[in-house]
Amino acid sequence: MHKTLLNLSKILTPLALLSAPTLSTAESLHIPRIINGSPASTSSYPWMANLTISDASENSESASGCGGSLIDKEWILTAAHCFLNSTGDAVDLTAGARVEVMLNSDSVNPPSDKAIFIQSSLVIIHPNYKPNFDTSSNTNNFDLALLKLSEPAPQTPVTLLSADNHNLPAAGSSVTVMGWGTTKIDATNRPSAPSDTLLKTEQVIVSDKFCSTAYAGNNEITDNMICANGTSLTDISDSCQGDSGGPIVIKHNDSFIQFGVTSFGGHSESAPCGTPAIPGVYTRVSQFIDYIKEQVPSIQIASLPENTSPALCAGATLDADLNITLPCLLVNGKGVETVLNRTTKSGFSWSWPGTLKDSSCTPSAKTCTTVDANLGLTIRGILIDNVATTGILKFEGDSKNNQFIWGFDRSFAE
Repeated sequence: MHKTLLNLSKILTPLALLSAPTLSTAESLHIPRIINGSPASTSSYPWMANLTISDASENSESASGCGGSLIDKEWILTAAHCFLNSTGDAVDLTAGARVEVMLNSDSVNPPSDKAIFIQSSLVIIHPNYKPNFDTSSNTNNFDLALLKLSEPAPQTPVTLLSADNHNLPAAGSSVTVMGWGTTKIDATNRPSAPSDTLLKTEQVIVSDKFCSTAYAGNNEITDNMICANGTSLTDISDSCQGDSGGPIVIKHNDSFIQFGVTSFGGHSESAPCGTPAIPGVYTRVSQFIDYIKEQVPSIQIASLPENTSPALCAGATLDADLNITLPCLLVNGKGVETVLNRTTKSGFSWSWPGTLKDSSCTPSAKTCTTVDANLGLTIRGILIDNVATTGILKFEGDSKNNQFIWGFDRSFAE
């Protein structure tokens, strides 16, 4: 490949001028909509369902919305907290007969001409779901519900992740979450701008340790949960209010496998959903396969190969001297190839210049390495001792003086 040296300061400095996203509190942190999403289609995700849940008066104007997934011709998988009563401390079982399920429509307002509407006939809440704050040590645990349809749906159901894949998808894996929910937090600190059309966004699975640290003192992260974050330190991509119950999936071969159900996100007034480095939390489907199969014996189950999670992206590597080769660094929308040299500075830090050249990689959400507005580097799929992990390097230099130094911040896959 022809090597063309580029001026890194000219490439990277404009990124430092970008303002990092500022988000304030959401009125509700428990019913997490898609933030930073792009249009999606039910033709690609035929199992994606929209749930309209009326209150006891069946007043359509007071109905709430959730997402769900078709896991059998007559069954929807969703979140238990979608069926909480008005005070939020108990499940309203009668709500199961007041749910209208919409399939085969990207839009909810108005629905498409081909939209399919089916009423529910029964809701089954996981028996260990305990939403009462006064009596439960973890109101978010076991957040899982099954909804029976009054008639079969013609759509193809989604495949669920096998119970023997409890530790997958691995930290660093690229995944997709979708829904019709809130798209931003407005100036009055409330979730706003719900989407009329289906949106999706890419996230990265984070380790249980990383997630537990992010929620320390606020919410306990259990084995029944799996967490996903944006793809960089300042990425606000997330599920949010109204996306609850919807699926988070991973692509395998030419199909998708559902491994999670949107449960909650954000943990305080200063860190609502959409806050960078505060992962969204999803009910871990593989933990409940046996329970789901007891209710719905005909569900489709699949496994992920251990060596395919996470994908190695462009294959960033460490050499014997701990220099980092980045075959595909995304800089201002352009893919470049470079080497960061380990410095003699104490601790783990790296500096540029290294070798910087044009690269043939295609910039995308799955690009191995990205640069955020603060010049932090997210390196997805770096091989450390032959194990793929996702490392975060924090910018510690001064771009105005052409001092480009990065220090080790953390790893998603600790």
